[in-house]
Amino acid sequence: MSKAPNAFPTSTQETLAGYSVALLPRAKINTSRWDKCIENALNESPLAYSWVLDHLSPNWMGLILGNYDGIMPLPARKQFGLNFIQMPEGVLTLGLFSNKSEIISLFPGILNHSAFSKYHFINYNGAIKTVPTSLHQGSKIKQTYELNLSDSYKNLYRHFSQSHKRNIKHFHSTNLKIDSNPGSFVYTSLLENLGKKRPELFMSHTSRIRIQEMTHQALNKNMGKTYSVWENDNLIGGAFFLIGNKRIIAFHLANARGRFHKTSFAIIDKFIQEHSEQEKTLDFAGSVIPNVATFNHRFGATPANYLAVTINKLPQPLKWAKEKNLLFNLKRLFFK
Repeated sequence: MSKAPNAFPTSTQETLAGYSVALLPRAKINTSRWDKCIENALNESPLAYSWVLDHLSPNWMGLILGNYDGIMPLPARKQFGLNFIQMPEGVLTLGLFSNKSEIISLFPGILNHSAFSKYHFINYNGAIKTVPTSLHQGSKIKQTYELNLSDSYKNLYRHFSQSHKRNIKHFHSTNLKIDSNPGSFVYTSLLENLGKKRPELFMSHTSRIRIQEMTHQALNKNMGKTYSVWENDNLIGGAFFLIGNKRIIAFHLANARGRFHKTSFAIIDKFIQEHSEQEKTLDFAGSVIPNVATFNHRFGATPANYLAVTINKLPQPLKWAKEKNLLFNLKRLFFK
């Protein structure tokens, strides 16, 4: 990729595979056409709708191909006077969305387009159907897990592992109940408390508020569902599911008591039971962590590849700090 220039217009138009390319700030994006493109995309994801991005990445930009034939959400921000594309906390994948497979296949090569030359640091994850024959330096193939919900619950349950079935039965042998009343705070409350003890779950206060506000709007739009489990008035486990046309993103957590009572097993089982026989895919949104991957897989979920791309053109010492993840560690230290 070319060196980032000192100045770059807010919009750039060139062509790619016969389509015009425009890089637009949020204010210049046609919201209805953007959301329509996501809604009709072969690879639709609820994380890519404009209102979700408005919450999770307020300064996002969009790469538009043709007449909104394809769109790519870019969680952009400026830091130290430099331009970044950085996946928002809590978001595993975005990508290039379209109802045309030939446009979808332009990812990840599209990152070499001159529209991206203004960015000094790019950290971007996108789902892929086929593994590229050659990878950009700094790119890694990773896996999430997905479960097709189109079958009957009886058949889906049949593919649960025996250990998962035992854990679900264990939960139901207790006096605990799953509360499915809407609660935008459920996931973020658990995240806040667990993040104090488990660094891998730490999320900044700003990001937690953004997720909670997004959850609230999703519930109002009937595009979200929350579940919670309480013990002696204490929240011990919960989940939020962001529901799109074709894809559902799962966010779930449990504290020590919740893990003891197997709350996540029972909550996900309940969600699958309530949403079976729908032409949707449940995306477990991870993980490369072996124990989490095993947990997802044992619901009958199958691995799905995504590409994690990192392009670092930052000046030193910021380049080194980013490579060592020092900026995140400093944020965790000072902004609890």
